[in-house]
Amino acid sequence: VVMMMLLFFKVRPPTSQSIAALEETNATLESELLLLLLLLPLLLLVLLLLLLLLLLLLLLLLLLLLLLLVLLLLVEEATSAGSLAAACGCCCCCCCCCGCGVCAHLLAAATVVAVVG
Repeated sequence: VVMMMLLFFKVRPPTSQSIAALEETNATLESELLLLLLLLPLLLLVLLLLLLLLLLLLLLLLLLLLLLLVLLLLVEEATSAGSLAAACGCCCCCCCCCGCGVCAHLLAAATVVAVVG
């Protein structure tokens, strides 16, 4: 039966050239798999660092929003008491005037609220 199948499918026994080609292919696949296995932890480390950076940026954004809320409350409290200069002093003391312009925008918004309100 095996001989009939071999004749039917015309399967030839492996030659030294086909064995050498298979061994070369096997060695190439082994080296690529080894390289992949070596690079996989590095890729996971990079993804973990990117995730950590994203979480850090999110935390920084939340802290900035909290600072803005505190500054807005200080400005609102100072403008409700009628002292816009005191509000400017509070803002400058809290954020040390980093140059971002947030204090100016908050003071302008508080001034509009105080004038309109």
